[in-house]
Amino acid sequence: MVSRFTHLGRIVDLRLLTTRLSLVLVSVWAVVGYLNEGWAGVFDCGVAAVLGWMLARELDPDHPWIAVLVAALAGAPGLVGVDVGLRATLIVIASARLMVRSTGLAAKLTDIFVVGAVAVAWATGPGGWAVGMGLAVAIALDAGTDRTRLGLAALIGLGVTAVGALTGGVTSTWSTPTLVHLGVVVAGLGATAIARPRPLQSVGDYTGEVLDPTRLSIARIIVVGAATLAALAGGGSAVGVTSVIWITVTVVGVASRLRPSFRG
Repeated sequence: MVSRFTHLGRIVDLRLLTTRLSLVLVSVWAVVGYLNEGWAGVFDCGVAAVLGWMLARELDPDHPWIAVLVAALAGAPGLVGVDVGLRATLIVIASARLMVRSTGLAAKLTDIFVVGAVAVAWATGPGGWAVGMGLAVAIALDAGTDRTRLGLAALIGLGVTAVGALTGGVTSTWSTPTLVHLGVVVAGLGATAIARPRPLQSVGDYTGEVLDPTRLSIARIIVVGAATLAALAGGGSAVGVTSVIWITVTVVGVASRLRPSFRG
């Protein structure tokens, strides 16, 4: 069983129509990406769609159709040539999953070690540094009074900052944002600001216990905060790197204002 090795592994239920439809959309994006750019396009479009779907599952667990919509949109940036930051998105997914505890279980120390080490190694640009800091915040907030976990959070924060500073990723890659970049950020921030918190019905994958809406709200703030920090540190290029994150938070935020009948 997955939970024996990690508490961050989610269950994917292929019996659900939304899951199967999402896989179809991901496959379509992978084919489109391949035709457009070869194998690099499979990652820029297909993998981006997978990661968008995964992040949406964390940020709106009660409404799987929202994740389907994100999967339908998340491949678009790669198709138009945006340098999509798949690694940054993956770290954000881990941060959200850890904070929401969508598996129903607190992350293992080995989970934190592995994800933290990967975040530090990938902190070579504004996007990587920002999401690494978001991960450190998520670990610290999840830790409570656990000194070991708090210490690991501090080490991860120091590690990503050191790597970012030594590689010049935090200080030397600023690019002037375009109106499109600014529009993406404003849309994401606006959608998050108007998001309507609701009681949750979803349960942890391995425990069957109802998820905590407060944790979900904090996770959304961490995700948007990391993407915003990346934009401030790197400008337009960092908005591109975090484009899948911005698409997801925008869709989730807008959907939260709609009537439940339209949300799945």
